This record gives sequence, structure tokens and C-alpha cells, in this order.
Amino acid sequence: MNQRNREEVQGCGHMQSLLQRQAQGELKGIAKAYTRYHVATCPACRVAIEHMHEQIDANAPENTVSSTNG
Repeated sequence: MNQRNREEVQGCGHMQSLLQRQAQGELKGIAKAYTRYHVATCPACRVAIEHMHEQIDANAPENTVSSTNG
């Protein structure tokens, strides 16, 4: 990955914590609204949060429902 792609995946420096928390579904209220607005208007942060969602999805268990025989 070249430097430009790394920057696009990271997004804006001041948004890193908010982007990570938004991707994990942890933000509420004003912080959530601000982050959603910023992502909607900033292409670099949009790419970054999409990448974070892909990583979360890739690390999620495939089958979270357990089946029982009985």
C-alpha cells in the first residue's frame, strides 16, 4: 500500500478515535452526529470508516448462534 492509500485509510488525524468508536457502534449523541456529518463530507474519513467496518466484519465470528441437538 502506498503512502496516499495509507492516508486515505487512516482519514483525518483528529478523527481517529471517533472513527474507531463509530465503527464499533460505541458513539452516541453529539459525538455520533458530528462523526456521521464529518464522514459524509470527508472522502478520506469515509474510506477509513469503510475499511474499519470491513476489518470488524472480517474478524467477527461467522456463526454466532449455537445449535443444540435435543
